Amino acid sequence: MRYIPILIILILRLNLAYGQIEVSKDLATNKALEGIWTIDWRFDDKFYALGGDDKLLRIYSASEMKLFKAYSFSQMVRSINWHPDKENIIAVTTWGDNNGILDIETNKFIPT
Repeated sequence: MRYIPILIILILRLNLAYGQIEVSKDLATNKALEGIWTIDWRFDDKFYALGGDDKLLRIYSASEMKLFKAYSFSQMVRSINWHPDKENIIAVTTWGDNNGILDIETNKFIPT
Protein backbone atom coordinates (compact mmCIF):
# COMPACT_ATOMS: atom_id res chain seq x y z
CA MET A 1 0.00 0.00 0.00
CA ARG A 2 2.92 2.36 0.70
CA TYR A 3 4.09 2.31 -2.89
CA ILE A 4 0.78 3.09 -4.61
CA PRO A 5 1.08 6.92 -4.35
CA ILE A 6 4.68 6.82 -5.60
CA LEU A 7 3.64 4.59 -8.48
CA ILE A 8 0.81 6.96 -9.41
CA ILE A 9 3.16 9.96 -9.35
CA LEU A 10 5.77 8.13 -11.43
CA ILE A 11 3.20 7.06 -14.03
CA LEU A 12 1.88 10.62 -14.29
CA ARG A 13 5.41 12.00 -14.62
CA LEU A 14 6.44 9.45 -17.27
CA ASN A 15 3.27 10.01 -19.26
CA LEU A 16 3.76 13.77 -19.07
CA ALA A 17 7.40 13.48 -20.12
CA TYR A 18 6.49 11.41 -23.20
CA GLY A 19 3.56 13.62 -24.17
CA GLN A 20 0.87 11.08 -23.32
CA ILE A 21 -0.86 13.45 -20.88
CA GLU A 22 -1.32 17.10 -21.71
CA VAL A 23 -1.84 18.33 -18.13
CA SER A 24 -0.86 16.54 -14.95
CA LYS A 25 -3.02 17.38 -11.92
CA ASP A 26 -3.21 16.42 -8.29
CA LEU A 27 -6.41 14.39 -8.14
CA ALA A 28 -7.26 15.70 -4.65
CA THR A 29 -6.82 19.44 -5.27
CA ASN A 30 -7.19 19.63 -9.06
CA LYS A 31 -4.05 21.82 -9.16
CA ALA A 32 -1.19 21.29 -11.57
CA LEU A 33 1.17 18.69 -10.16
CA GLU A 34 4.60 20.20 -9.72
CA GLY A 35 7.92 18.73 -8.63
CA ILE A 36 7.62 16.38 -5.66
CA TRP A 37 10.71 16.56 -3.43
CA THR A 38 9.69 14.48 -0.45
CA ILE A 39 7.21 11.84 0.69
CA ASP A 40 6.92 10.05 4.02
CA TRP A 41 4.50 7.60 5.63
CA ARG A 42 3.36 7.77 9.22
CA PHE A 43 4.54 4.84 11.35
CA ASP A 44 1.01 3.34 11.51
CA ASP A 45 0.51 3.66 7.72
CA LYS A 46 -2.75 5.60 8.16
CA PHE A 47 -1.41 8.76 6.50
CA TYR A 48 1.33 9.79 4.13
CA ALA A 49 2.59 13.28 3.41
CA LEU A 50 4.29 14.86 0.44
CA GLY A 51 5.78 18.22 -0.42
CA GLY A 52 7.58 19.96 -3.23
CA ASP A 53 7.81 22.90 -5.59
CA ASP A 54 4.25 24.17 -5.07
CA LYS A 55 5.05 25.17 -1.43
CA LEU A 56 2.37 22.85 -0.06
CA LEU A 57 2.60 20.07 2.48
CA ARG A 58 -0.19 17.64 1.64
CA ILE A 59 -1.33 14.93 4.01
CA TYR A 60 -3.37 12.09 2.56
CA SER A 61 -5.44 9.36 4.13
CA ALA A 62 -3.76 6.16 2.97
CA SER A 63 -6.91 4.01 3.19
CA GLU A 64 -9.13 6.44 1.25
CA MET A 65 -6.39 7.91 -0.98
CA LYS A 66 -7.92 11.35 -0.34
CA LEU A 67 -6.44 14.64 0.78
CA PHE A 68 -6.79 14.98 4.56
CA LYS A 69 -5.09 18.37 5.11
CA ALA A 70 -2.85 20.79 3.27
CA TYR A 71 -0.50 23.42 4.66
CA SER A 72 0.97 26.33 2.71
CA PHE A 73 4.55 27.55 3.17
CA SER A 74 6.41 30.55 1.73
CA GLN A 75 9.08 28.35 0.09
CA MET A 76 9.14 24.91 -1.50
CA VAL A 77 8.92 21.95 0.89
CA ARG A 78 12.11 19.95 0.53
CA SER A 79 11.97 17.45 3.40
CA ILE A 80 9.37 16.00 5.78
CA ASN A 81 9.58 13.36 8.51
CA TRP A 82 6.85 11.93 10.69
CA HIS A 83 7.72 11.53 14.36
CA PRO A 84 8.48 7.84 15.03
CA ASP A 85 6.04 7.61 17.98
CA LYS A 86 3.73 10.64 18.04
CA GLU A 87 1.10 10.26 15.34
CA ASN A 88 0.26 13.96 14.90
CA ILE A 89 3.78 15.37 14.68
CA ILE A 90 5.70 15.97 11.45
CA ALA A 91 8.98 17.83 10.90
CA VAL A 92 9.08 20.15 7.89
CA THR A 93 12.08 21.66 6.10
CA THR A 94 11.71 24.26 3.36
CA TRP A 95 14.23 26.12 1.18
CA GLY A 96 13.54 29.22 3.24
CA ASP A 97 13.13 29.92 6.90
CA ASN A 98 9.89 28.01 7.57
CA ASN A 99 11.55 25.00 9.19
CA GLY A 100 9.85 23.49 12.19
CA ILE A 101 7.57 20.99 13.80
CA LEU A 102 3.88 20.75 12.80
CA ASP A 103 1.13 19.26 14.95
CA ILE A 104 -1.60 18.24 12.49
CA GLU A 105 -4.17 17.81 15.28
CA THR A 106 -3.89 21.39 16.59
CA ASN A 107 -2.49 22.88 13.34
CA LYS A 108 0.23 24.51 15.45
CA PHE A 109 3.58 25.10 13.75
CA ILE A 110 6.63 25.53 15.99
CA PRO A 111 9.59 27.10 14.11
CA THR A 112 13.03 25.66 14.84
